[in-house]
Amino acid sequence: MLFLVDELPPGDRFRLAGLRSGAARRARAHRPGQEVLLGNGRGGTARAVVTEVAGARLDLEVTGREFVPRPEPAVLVVHGVAGADRDGLAVAELTAAGAAEIAPMVPGPVADRWQRRDPAPYWRRVARDAAERSGQVWLPRIGAVYRSVVRRFEWGATGFVLDPTATESLSTVDLPTAGELVLVVPGDPGELAALAGAGAIPVRHDPPEPDPRTAAIAAATALVNRRISTAGH
Repeated sequence: MLFLVDELPPGDRFRLAGLRSGAARRARAHRPGQEVLLGNGRGGTARAVVTEVAGARLDLEVTGREFVPRPEPAVLVVHGVAGADRDGLAVAELTAAGAAEIAPMVPGPVADRWQRRDPAPYWRRVARDAAERSGQVWLPRIGAVYRSVVRRFEWGATGFVLDPTATESLSTVDLPTAGELVLVVPGDPGELAALAGAGAIPVRHDPPEPDPRTAAIAAATALVNRRISTAGH
């Protein structure tokens, strides 16, 4: 069971308290002698054994420490979904899949309204809870609103754009072994030509997903799994 903390304990004893509701419920289910994993969301981890349970408070004895490097290449998922503040499910699933960064791409007026509401803190809470539940020791960056991702391609990222009519499949397209992968799930089919013109490689995901949110989740999961398989070779 993973619990994320702002800073890992410097010593051998640690009191885990002040947890949010979801983490608090998981903490109450523990018993003395059980093992837990602490993480700082940046790859640092500490293994610990529960010595005492008092409600949602856990007293722990640290038994080991480890740093887990961020997987390469990093995967940035940019999904063009209007009303992006309603996409907590997508954030949770993309976090569990191992995305390094998650950001919406929405039209100018919608982006302005989205930024004024500033749902980023909510997205971060969702990502934190999803990381704990899935055991992801790296929290994804919650990116700024993108009106365009062309600049990321100009900076050297390898870009893919999800296109159900593409001849190239996400399951077979060549992947780099380092750097950054950008997967764009456009909310408007009219964006496909501009993204391809900027250097993004059109790819399809089999089977296709009509909903942009589920398309982002399915495609990102497939891309992350392929990244892991490619890195392993």
